[in-house]
Amino acid sequence: MGDNIGSVNDAKLAADGGVSEVIVDIGGFLGVGSHTVALPIEGAEILWNEDDESVRIHLQMTREQMESLPDYKG
Repeated sequence: MGDNIGSVNDAKLAADGGVSEVIVDIGGFLGVGSHTVALPIEGAEILWNEDDESVRIHLQMTREQMESLPDYKG
């Protein structure tokens, strides 16, 4: 369905208690050389795989768009 570009390591909550952004480590290898960014949750497709109990988030952004985002300083 798409490339594995990063790993979600946190989420930011909105005032209404929903998720507003996901904090993602992009690139690197085993956390070394990764770039941490905040990605908007709007328009994201969240998928749950019951077989291995994993969650995937699909966004309508390219790898280049994600990598060009500024570092997350949360």
